[in-house]
Amino acid sequence: MGRTDSFDFVPPGLGEIRGFKSRIHLFVLVVHVASENTRRLMLKGVDGVIFVADSQRQCAEDNLSSLEEMERNLVDMGYDPVKLPRVYSYNKRDLPDALPVEELEKQLNPQRKYPSFETIASQGVGVLASLKGVLRAILLDATQGG
Repeated sequence: MGRTDSFDFVPPGLGEIRGFKSRIHLFVLVVHVASENTRRLMLKGVDGVIFVADSQRQCAEDNLSSLEEMERNLVDMGYDPVKLPRVYSYNKRDLPDALPVEELEKQLNPQRKYPSFETIASQGVGVLASLKGVLRAILLDATQGG
C-alpha cells in the first residue's frame, strides 16, 4: 500500500463550530507511492486539502496529473472540488531546478482562487503556514454553512 501517516489532535482553544466539537485528523499521503484506491480512501470525509506540489521542473507533469486525478476522485465521491477548502504548498523551494512560483501558479492555480505557500518540508519551512492556511479555509467554510 504506500506510506500513509495519520495524525489526530485537538488544538487548544479551537472549541465548537456550529455546535460541533472540533478535532483535526490529518493524513499525510505520499502520492507517487500510494495506489489510487488509497488516495481515494484518504479523500473520504475530507473537509479540506493541502495539495503539495514538487517544485522541481521534472515533476510538473506529475503535479498536474495528480491534481487532475484528485479533482476527478472528489467529483466521483460527490464533492465539488471548486468549493472544497484547499491550499497549495509548493515544496522543495530550495532546490536549484525549482520552477518559479509564478509558473507553478499558472499550471496548478491559474485563477489564484486558492492560497499558496512556499515550503521546504525537509526543513519545516512553510509547513505550519500551509496547515494554518487550510485550517483557516475550513473554519471559514464551516462558519459560512459550507
